[in-house]
Amino acid sequence: MGNNASMHHSARMTAFAAIAIHLSGCGLFSSLPAGTVTGVVLFNGGPAHGIRVGLQGTSLATSTDLNGNYTFTGVPGGQAVQVTFVSRQDAAAAAANQVPNEVYEWTSAPLQVGSSGASVPPFDISYNGLLYPDDTMALLSGATAPIPFHWSTQLSATHYRLHVVSRADGSDWAGSWNSDPMGIFAQSVTPGKYDWYVEFDGGDRGSGRSYTREVDLSPVDDSSGTGAGGGD
Repeated sequence: MGNNASMHHSARMTAFAAIAIHLSGCGLFSSLPAGTVTGVVLFNGGPAHGIRVGLQGTSLATSTDLNGNYTFTGVPGGQAVQVTFVSRQDAAAAAANQVPNEVYEWTSAPLQVGSSGASVPPFDISYNGLLYPDDTMALLSGATAPIPFHWSTQLSATHYRLHVVSRADGSDWAGSWNSDPMGIFAQSVTPGKYDWYVEFDGGDRGSGRSYTREVDLSPVDDSSGTGAGGGD
């Protein structure tokens, strides 16, 4: 009887230990004190004042000071945190391609909060935008790619990936990551309107994306008879 009780007690302790280990990974049993998370937001290489940033997965948010610095206090130790920025541009202006010279969003790379807190690598939110094609480009019906896309480099990014999204069905074509500010849409084109944007990868500085831009890949209107086979 004593042996059975001992076995049951041991099993309960083992189960509790397993639960405690699992929860400690979530920070609930962390022995590390709450820490401070700090960082700097830049704009075109200089301090970005008054930029709103948040701590991903929480309701914590703050604004940068005159030197571009931000601080989050009371962040549980042992947690992996990410700082996020989302552009202040409103949706209507973005839809009309009246976008500011900044990224649409940026998220810092995950960083563990230690006993002394954490310092997030600085990231730059400036961006000169998408270059070509513009929103007036059109292709002949049934035209076949490749179609080149060009964009500006981004100061915190080292690699880029092109996305072309169909407005008709929402399908998202994603290219390969590369270090050049250009990509090739290499597939047959279904005539219609598309949105395109670029993902940014900045390594330990984090990742983000540009605003979208509309491109019309509808058939060219040849009613004037100036195209191939048109008019006498």
